[in-house]
Amino acid sequence: REAVSAERDEVDKDFVPPVYSKSTEVRDRIVASIEHNPLFTSLRPEQLDTIVMAMQEEHVTLHTEVIVEGEESGDTCYVVGSGKFAAYKGKKQLVTYQPGEPFCGLA
Repeated sequence: REAVSAERDEVDKDFVPPVYSKSTEVRDRIVASIEHNPLFTSLRPEQLDTIVMAMQEEHVTLHTEVIVEGEESGDTCYVVGSGKFAAYKGKKQLVTYQPGEPFCGLA
């Protein structure tokens, strides 16, 4: 698939974004990993803060399968903080994700 986009017609007025406590160091690391990403650059500071507070840092070891086709619900998105991640279809590598790039279950 070339691209995926969606537009939501209704806004859930009862939605409260999750807030995960984190140290200033972790918060700064998350901000550094997303601040130049086009998905986040047009946000106002308070919007960016809402997103950062809803994010959790997750460390993975080399060769860990983060998303496995058919096993994810598609409601989690990851942003590479450091290192690289590769997406495969079978044994064929489709793309490599670099620091600051997001990837989701719909990759």
